[in-house]
Amino acid sequence: MAESSVSPLHIVRTQSLASLVADELERMILSGEIPPGTRLNEQALAARLGVSRGPVREAVRGLDRSGLVVTVVNQGSFVRQLSAEEAMDVYDLRVALTGYACERRPAAPRRSRSPRWRPWCGAWRRRPRPMTPPATTR
Repeated sequence: MAESSVSPLHIVRTQSLASLVADELERMILSGEIPPGTRLNEQALAARLGVSRGPVREAVRGLDRSGLVVTVVNQGSFVRQLSAEEAMDVYDLRVALTGYACERRPAAPRRSRSPRWRPWCGAWRRRPRPMTPPATTR
């Protein structure tokens, strides 16, 4: 069995238990293991992760601040659900960032360009460009 370059003891010394729990909860949410809309039960999550409720509570608060979890007063915390409009906004932002990255990448001889960029940047250059109205003056 291959040994990891970072020991579990080193991880515990350099990160708080709450941050480790938050990382694991984030992984579970993003992988779909905990689906959108699911209520986060502190006691069940603590048992599942083998920790006390304190680090789970702190982790959920951090995920609430980051927007991955929504806390409703007197009801609990839930995995955030994206509306269709929010999903489209995220997609539009991703398209804009990809285009910006393609335009900003260094101009290099074709042989040294990374092949992983080709499909993205080729599609970006071939995209239909929206017509922008002329600037109006007052």
